Amino acid sequence: MLPAPARDAMPDPESVGLCLTCSFARVVTSRRGSAFYRCLRAETDARFARYPALPVRTCAGYDPKAHGEDDEGAA
Repeated sequence: MLPAPARDAMPDPESVGLCLTCSFARVVTSRRGSAFYRCLRAETDARFARYPALPVRTCAGYDPKAHGEDDEGAA
């Protein structure tokens, strides 16, 4: 579990790993303000954890976000 990043601040790439730039990752923020990275590949492929332990250093399902794509940009 990571503390929620400030609205304008980027999370530390070293503490998140590949999820930070993966098109299948979504940031889920709890009511208490904690941020979690959810893997959308887990919905269709059991090899992937829904909420992987961070930082993720290697991932067979990693797909870099397209330039300018945000957390809501991929389906």
